[in-house]
Amino acid sequence: MKVPKRIKPLIEDGLVDKVLGSLMSGKEAQVFLVRCGDEIRCAKVYKDVAQRSFKNAVQYQEGRKIRNSRRQRAINRRSKFGRDQQEVVWQRAEVDALYKLADAGVRVPKAYGFFDGVLLMELVTDGDGDVAPRLNEITMSAEQAVKDHA
Repeated sequence: MKVPKRIKPLIEDGLVDKVLGSLMSGKEAQVFLVRCGDEIRCAKVYKDVAQRSFKNAVQYQEGRKIRNSRRQRAINRRSKFGRDQQEVVWQRAEVDALYKLADAGVRVPKAYGFFDGVLLMELVTDGDGDVAPRLNEITMSAEQAVKDHA
């Protein structure tokens, strides 16, 4: 498999040994299976804003505050720097949420780091060690959902 451009620096820095394949592609990112030493992990490569098909992105960004006033002014002006900064804020939001949830004791995939638009994280597997199904691929009864939630 051809190594994605944004994962190459992680290989050069020794964080990733090999790209094993593509796991999925969505609106905001493409996820790859990667080998890191003896472990198989995920590398979530966020798509460039020009490549995303996210029509309602503003709904996902509503309520986010940016502490750096220079950055906020640039974002409001929609300058090139502002669009680049908005992209950084967009990508960091999920990473920050993963760390906060993990710190609060919520079971979420472990984040191993965020490197220039690539989130390196734990691969979630089922009991047999296979890639766990996505939530939209699961069918269960209301009773099972309540039991699993508890």
